[in-house]
Amino acid sequence: MTNKAYAANTTPVAVHDCHQLLAWIIPQLELYPRARRFTLGEKLEVLLMEVRLGWVPAQ
Repeated sequence: MTNKAYAANTTPVAVHDCHQLLAWIIPQLELYPRARRFTLGEKLEVLLMEVRLGWVPAQ
């Protein structure tokens, strides 16, 4: 039986997708004007990291 919530390497799809979003958005944040990059850009990055880290169980 397969579980569609997991990728082939048993990483949950939501964690994988959030990581992909982070990999895409971080370079995009560099394109923000300086005033936005250090306010809105930083908040977006921190929130996405918190979401991603919240899904990874403690070892």
